[in-house]
Amino acid sequence: MKRLFLQVILLTATLLAQSCGDDLFEDDMPHPTEIPETHRSSPFVLPTRAISSETDFYGTISELVENKVPINIVNVEHKKYPYLRYYSTGTSVQTTDTENEFCRWILTAPIGVTRERAVYCAARFSEDNIFAIVPKQPLSKTSTPAILKKMKRPTMGLEFTGTLFSVKGTKHYEFVHQSPDMDAVPPAYKQLLLQCETNYGKNVVYQNNVTTLGYWDISPAGKYDVINIQYIETELDGSVPKIEAGRSTTINNPTDATVSHKIMLSEKTTVSSIIREPEEVVIQTVGQVSEPKYDTNGKLTSDSSGSVGTMEFGSSTSYEKTIGDELTVTVPPHTSINVEVQRQTYDVTATYIATVVSQIYGKKFRIKGTYNGRIFTRIIVNVKNVNDGSIIKTETIDKVISQ
Repeated sequence: MKRLFLQVILLTATLLAQSCGDDLFEDDMPHPTEIPETHRSSPFVLPTRAISSETDFYGTISELVENKVPINIVNVEHKKYPYLRYYSTGTSVQTTDTENEFCRWILTAPIGVTRERAVYCAARFSEDNIFAIVPKQPLSKTSTPAILKKMKRPTMGLEFTGTLFSVKGTKHYEFVHQSPDMDAVPPAYKQLLLQCETNYGKNVVYQNNVTTLGYWDISPAGKYDVINIQYIETELDGSVPKIEAGRSTTINNPTDATVSHKIMLSEKTTVSSIIREPEEVVIQTVGQVSEPKYDTNGKLTSDSSGSVGTMEFGSSTSYEKTIGDELTVTVPPHTSINVEVQRQTYDVTATYIATVVSQIYGKKFRIKGTYNGRIFTRIIVNVKNVNDGSIIKTETIDKVISQ
């Protein structure tokens, strides 16, 4: 089955206006002011629009592209030297153990590029000058070093890093370089994957074999403050109601007159919230966000942007919630009644779209993920005749009692 290609270009974190000649040296690179910090693949396809609330959101990868957000490209398998980094143009691309400005890249995707132009990974962009990661011998059939190469514009057929593919069921990606197989009859394409040569050295190569050394995470560089969050329900979201047993009280009336009783009914249960890590990228976030708001029927309110409690983004929280109120029940003459109380809870799933801002560069973009929660919205009171079990009256209480 043919892979669908996301035409994404990788450029470096810094967009300099000055030309740097034929070589790119470390002392020529900018040093941004940074806050110190104490399987098989399937084609990567941007998410489709779900509902009107996210019609302008095409996925976090697109957000990184549009906002030119500096990212790290981190090898999943290589624990000692995980960060992809660049040196001078014409030299081999390598990995390193420490994140720094030479490990930062920018994803771009100009409109209208062809499949052959695919993905460029540039070490620097300045007007017409692009420093890209390319195979040293793009027509190689087995293995060739990954090098940094200067080019005028990303328009040359074989000079691209590789198409970005999502590794099925993960946040990992592969960079797959395709080129014509000159010996194939009929004509065909061959693939080389960008990967670490070994799991103990620093060399990065293009190889035709598929290993987990070719799996990479895309991670926006540095830490990000969460400045806004919106909850929505897509086709995959919603709530599942659950009825839980509560207290039961019997009231007898042996007299000839109807009597009324005022009773205080309350129920307590644990509610919980979990905000999952976002899709598509690995990101370091800080800051608290509000939980979403649901009505007594377990529906996400249409204007819910977060209004119930707070929690650390990407974490979970739980607490006790009590609902109750005073209720008057009427007991007929010579009758016994049961007052049965049930808790109405919901297991809910919602989608969040959060806006984050870089602590290093001040750049904003959006991430998307899943919220899961267990909410307690109301208690249901059934007043029953003890003799025949018939329901005399049903009431609901949704008043929250402060702790």
